[in-house]
Amino acid sequence: MDKSVIAAIPGHWLIGRLSLEGTRIQEALNDAGTDFLRLSDVEVHAPAKRECVSKQPEVIVPKCKLEFAVIPTSEHEAPEKRWNNRTARAVFKAFVTVGQCAISGHLHLPSKPADSQYTLVHQLGRFFALTEATFSFSGHGGTQLGAPLLFVNRDLVSCLHVDPVQPDVGIGRSTPDGGDVQLCSPHGSPL
Repeated sequence: MDKSVIAAIPGHWLIGRLSLEGTRIQEALNDAGTDFLRLSDVEVHAPAKRECVSKQPEVIVPKCKLEFAVIPTSEHEAPEKRWNNRTARAVFKAFVTVGQCAISGHLHLPSKPADSQYTLVHQLGRFFALTEATFSFSGHGGTQLGAPLLFVNRDLVSCLHVDPVQPDVGIGRSTPDGGDVQLCSPHGSPL
């Protein structure tokens, strides 16, 4: 199964498809057996200009250069695996900076962290998920973008803050039909 993904690397966005072959995106990102991701049907975009600069049938991306990956759909990529791997998680609001990007979202952890350093060192995998994420790039007019799911490269985090989520915050929203959520700016314009 292929999954749409937007890979943020220094200076560019790669919009393409990631072949999962029965694994979840987070498993593919955290797989120690390979240091690369292979994307197909790729559009290379320059975020500063918001235009496609190249189209490639396939690219490889070194995971060490991948700042974060945006999953622009609320549909889970492996529902059977998700159901069988359910574990109780507490939800916390998080703020992260990576590269030229500031990201806010919900961080799902097995327990309340003692502090952000403990969380970064002991509770997060190499790529960790933020749900209901918003992000913006410095120098781009402060335009905030949103995504239902985003994976951040822990090794490239330059700032992390974790707060408990207030009880009235909704978690896990999706479209009523379980369909795709289009990646849009807060003003409603699609990316």
